[in-house]
Amino acid sequence: MSMEERLARILGVAGCLLAVLLAFGRPVLAACPAGQSNPITSGQDGAGPPVIFAGFGRGVRASFFVPGAGDANNSGTLPATAWLVSLGDLDGDGLLEYRIDAPGEGAGGWGDPRAVGCPATLSPAHPPLVALIYQEKEDLDGDGKWDVWEPPTSPGFNDYDKDGRRTQPGDVDRTGSTGGCEGAYREDLNCDGRLNNGINAPLINEDKNGNGKCDFALGEKDLNGDGICGLVNEDRNFDSILDDRFFLLTNEDRNGNGVCDPGEDLNGDGICGRHDIFFDEHGQTNRLYPYGAIRPAPGGVIVASVAWNGAAYDFSAINTPTRLLMLADGRKFRVVDATPIERLTPRASGVRRLSFSSYRMHVALAGVDLTDDRGGTRGVFDAASITKTDVYRAYNETDLFRAAGGGASGGFIFLLSENHPAVVGARLRSAGSNAFLAGPGGLTEFVATNIIDSDGDCVPRPEDNCRTSPTDPNRISTSTGSETSATLPGIPRCPSMTPG
Repeated sequence: MSMEERLARILGVAGCLLAVLLAFGRPVLAACPAGQSNPITSGQDGAGPPVIFAGFGRGVRASFFVPGAGDANNSGTLPATAWLVSLGDLDGDGLLEYRIDAPGEGAGGWGDPRAVGCPATLSPAHPPLVALIYQEKEDLDGDGKWDVWEPPTSPGFNDYDKDGRRTQPGDVDRTGSTGGCEGAYREDLNCDGRLNNGINAPLINEDKNGNGKCDFALGEKDLNGDGICGLVNEDRNFDSILDDRFFLLTNEDRNGNGVCDPGEDLNGDGICGRHDIFFDEHGQTNRLYPYGAIRPAPGGVIVASVAWNGAAYDFSAINTPTRLLMLADGRKFRVVDATPIERLTPRASGVRRLSFSSYRMHVALAGVDLTDDRGGTRGVFDAASITKTDVYRAYNETDLFRAAGGGASGGFIFLLSENHPAVVGARLRSAGSNAFLAGPGGLTEFVATNIIDSDGDCVPRPEDNCRTSPTDPNRISTSTGSETSATLPGIPRCPSMTPG
């Protein structure tokens, strides 16, 4: 090592030490100065029905930012639970409703040290605010039931959810796959039908190479979402039982009349009462454990924005369409329903095969419905970028796709699939907020796992003449699951769609 390199290294270490010393000697400051009250709310007392947000399960992600200046003014590392409050299942659809409640000062809002920037100090002060609420799709097959590991039998398998297909088992140790089990909060994280608690089965080791960090590029997964790759105990409530089940039952006797009225007997046992009483990880009685909701979330996004009203960012000011929810106790709410996540997933049209493994196609995002106090006209996103992975190469004919305010966008790409699934992702962008949107607080990358075979029948476009779900009873298929039309040589046919 040369003298110059040695000196540069010494100076670098000294600089890091100085930064640490300064940080420890400096008090932790709130994002907004003391006395600056900047509340964010779903509604204020006496101002009409509060606005709440629906279509999600447990574990929803949420953040807020100032459009045009979001990189320096956002919710930072504030968890959604600090300011987005679960109200339970108010409308009886098996999912949860949420309201916004970020105080003007102190923890949980702009006065929290975990937030970044302050809208009151901008010029002009208090520009509009955007709230993002998002949850990935839990209901992978769209049947409304929690898919769990289904044991093989001879012949066939135990079809717990009666859908005619075996839930794809996971194999974290060999392939990294977590299978088709559903639920971000399920116990069987690796979908192998065993309770990995160190007793029934070994603990799951997320850190395969033992380097103390999550190497996602090497296939490691943070299965329990704690931000650490290490040993995982699946038995969160320590009852030594794998508590995942395909259908959660709640109080079937909704009107309390002691009899089974039409539609109340959910499990068909002729008795309408309470079922599924479990203790959760906090020792509390919780019939929704481990999932947190009656049914898996379909996946959705809400992009809502409001202007400052002189005292707060009050989301009850929105004037885009909502539905009115009236409860038996007299409470009223205006409900904003999530836009399906598929609206932001890239979809292909005009697919043209250039050679055996190369394609040209138009890729488009439908975009989200904007919720705001300007009739849905306050644009949030201005572009969408096509993301690259190491299993394919895509070349945009433009650097970015221009986007309407809700993310609606499209453009042409050239794709070289090289016999891999044609994985194409898209990420929404907004000038002044791109770093924030690409980080933990922003929206995820929306991924089409095989854009030239969106129906999963193993017949890619443009050869696919029957683009429906492989389980659609009306599709034309043979006993091997391939379509009646001939496939090109070398194009894989579908796996069997027969049970087992």
